[in-house]
Amino acid sequence: MSYPEKVLILYIMLGISIICKYLGTETTMNRLVRIYLKETSFFIVINQRIQQWSRRAWCEELSLLKLERDMWKVEVDESCRLQDILESSEALRWRDQDPRLVS
Repeated sequence: MSYPEKVLILYIMLGISIICKYLGTETTMNRLVRIYLKETSFFIVINQRIQQWSRRAWCEELSLLKLERDMWKVEVDESCRLQDILESSEALRWRDQDPRLVS
């Protein structure tokens, strides 16, 4: 049974329970309704907690992925800077070795 169906049944049974209390009739049906309401509300609370936990876990996973992405960007930036430094030092070395460029 899906979550919306459980909530609908919960409201229907809650309505039956209120009507029974209003009429002053304590029936077996009313007792069963109260037992069902207690059990269902327990499962609804559990379901909400699970959703909160899964949402929290998803957020933590997302933050880890963002952190990983940021670290990768830093590594790429550093490697690009290193490549630029190597290229510029290579160019300087070639310039120093070429007699035509030395004045």
